[in-house]
Amino acid sequence: MLRDYHDVVIIEAVGHDHLSDLRYHSSNNVLDFNDPLVQFDFHNMFVVPGITAIAGQNPGVAIFEVNEATDIP
Repeated sequence: MLRDYHDVVIIEAVGHDHLSDLRYHSSNNVLDFNDPLVQFDFHNMFVVPGITAIAGQNPGVAIFEVNEATDIP
């Protein structure tokens, strides 16, 4: 679904990692899907740190904003 609608989904905000990170998806090598004729990568995953007392990183907080003019986080 993300590959087919990569031009509509602006960003995914996901959690439970120990560091803030930006990640991307690739159009190729998707399980049970044929690769498109032209490969493309799309950046839309913003990983925020998980909150856990075990790793000693409390508070695990990340703040970001999306530019209203460009829709770029």
